Amino acid sequence: MTEDRIRCVICAKADPAAPATTCRGCLNRIDDDLAAIVVLTRAATLHLETATAPGQSAGKPGSRPPLDVGALDDSLASDALPMLESWERLTREHFNLAPYGMASAMRLSRGASSPALALGGVVAFLRGWLARIAETPDFPIEVLAGEVGAARGALNRYDEDRSGESAWTLRCPGDHPDADGRPCGWRLRMVPGSDVVITCRQCSTAWTPTSLLALGLSTVDVIFAYPADIEAVLGISAATLRQWFHRGLIERYGSQYDIGAVARRAVG
Repeated sequence: MTEDRIRCVICAKADPAAPATTCRGCLNRIDDDLAAIVVLTRAATLHLETATAPGQSAGKPGSRPPLDVGALDDSLASDALPMLESWERLTREHFNLAPYGMASAMRLSRGASSPALALGGVVAFLRGWLARIAETPDFPIEVLAGEVGAARGALNRYDEDRSGESAWTLRCPGDHPDADGRPCGWRLRMVPGSDVVITCRQCSTAWTPTSLLALGLSTVDVIFAYPADIEAVLGISAATLRQWFHRGLIERYGSQYDIGAVARRAVG
């Protein structure tokens, strides 16, 4: 297999261990974005009431606060669900599976149909087929990545974990809520040395930063840190991190880098 064959169709990075079309980093990002859509759609229900600015009247005494129509649409997955359903239909057609209508009816047979149930089912299906999709050269995974990423970005305002606080990021090692043997995999933000308990928004497992870091290191999980933290701990500059990333030597998640890979590279 030539380098051109294993060059990622999304980021153009060559990854010798990648499936046929997509590098591991981009594949993990699609999976993260899919999982986040479910969690952030659920979080949108907590933002249905529009905040009233200081000094602004909230309406008549005893009246209900104004409704955030955008949050209502997001809580019902009005944009994300039709888009993801179209990708499930395409995937089913591409791999000669049962049609979406029949499959979705079977998924919802145990309870009343709802946007939340439909969204969870579609996302679980797509996440389960991601590896197979990435091995299929004629599947437009780069378009899937763009649309899923945009849908997740539109929901980011409900992500209370996004802040400017210095933190490291790693996947939750708890049990997946689908109880299918997979680890949870939700991205957790952790401040080393802090004693604040971190509760996973997907599986609800509670972790202390110390136990989470110890488990992450013992399982050789990828742990991401900001350039300033990496420079403070390892003395590697942000410019060097960017250079190593573009050469395919380390992995990046957003603006964070795999601190374990950086450490191994530094002493290698």
